[in-house]
Amino acid sequence: MKTGLKVAVLVSAILAIWWGIINQNPHQVAAQQKDINDPIIITASYNPIEGIALPNAKIILTDYLGNTTDTIADRTGKFSLKAPVTHNMTVDIHQELNGLSGPKSGIKIGDRIRIRICTPTEFILSTFADADIQIRTETGAILSQGKTGSDNLYTLDITNVRPDTILTSIVKSGGLEYHFSYTLPAVPPKFIVTKTTEYEMTGIGMPDAVTGIKDDHLWAVNRSDGSISYISLGGDYHWDQSSFSSRSIMTARVTRKKY
Repeated sequence: MKTGLKVAVLVSAILAIWWGIINQNPHQVAAQQKDINDPIIITASYNPIEGIALPNAKIILTDYLGNTTDTIADRTGKFSLKAPVTHNMTVDIHQELNGLSGPKSGIKIGDRIRIRICTPTEFILSTFADADIQIRTETGAILSQGKTGSDNLYTLDITNVRPDTILTSIVKSGGLEYHFSYTLPAVPPKFIVTKTTEYEMTGIGMPDAVTGIKDDHLWAVNRSDGSISYISLGGDYHWDQSSFSSRSIMTARVTRKKY
């Protein structure tokens, strides 16, 4: 009887631990650092700098003159620290805990991961060149991994990824690990052309999306009701009316929204 009770308690404990593990989000899983030399995770690299380090560790920023600013991470390792104005917008960051000091890594203030393009089939990130990258869903499933290109870009096919999926991009560069999460928006509707002349084109697209003419460099933001209007002011640029056919040469893409 006692043996059966002990086994039941043990099984319950194991199940509780397993349930806790599978319900952690990618940030929580990645935040389980155990070594002072592990990379600090950066979740926001603009002021204030935010991220995850060792729980209760001191996070220290050092500018080029040797001046320091610090804060203490909370019990989950999360921290937020405003960097002073620095030369070339660059500071060193490291963590200290129990008399031990982790390695210093340089961090440049500003967005280090940006969404370049998000369409129903393609997701392109702009970040560090030639860096290791991994993209996961909120369940921890790895969608893609590899290296960014020398042009700072990384492309992911999201044809079979459902809207509202949270993608977490993890980029390793300069001794730090940058995390960026983005919720895929709904697939935008097709752009509808309502009027075309030699000098003007109007239409309806997705509210607040960025819309442009395919293979051109002119893009504009749709109004809140989805309407948009292109007008040639100087006469140097002429719309090719044959382009505005029922074959829908217009494209719409959703702008990045922080989450």
